[in-house]
Amino acid sequence: MTISVLLLFLIFALPISWIDFRTYRIPDKLIFPCLLAIFILLLTVEIGTLPNRVIAAFLSFFFFLITRSITKGLGLGDVKFAFLIGLCCGLPWACIAFLGAALSGILAILFLRRGGKEAFRRPIPFAPFLTLGVIETYILSLFFHL
Repeated sequence: MTISVLLLFLIFALPISWIDFRTYRIPDKLIFPCLLAIFILLLTVEIGTLPNRVIAAFLSFFFFLITRSITKGLGLGDVKFAFLIGLCCGLPWACIAFLGAALSGILAILFLRRGGKEAFRRPIPFAPFLTLGVIETYILSLFFHL
């Protein structure tokens, strides 16, 4: 992932994360323009990586869709956001971003939910952790070239 893709992603992902944090919803009116902008950027700047990124986007989408149908813990917004992350990161970096998001989310849950069993009944917005996973992945990509 290049810095231009990351910055364009963050322009949309930070408001998406904030809205998800506040409302437990990821608005399509931010997801779809971001998808279009990232796709256009990739077409103009990084066309050679486009096939890998499109495959990563669809794999991410289907993985999150299956996870959503099994666990009922994810919303459709998370599934669409996963598609966006796959498009931004490509393979194998999207997998690393999701792992970073999951680990960050688990740590936050353990920290925030020290209050007992009642605290475990409230939902946790996942978009902020997905965004953090992408940032973590970008930093890792500066040091490791897969």
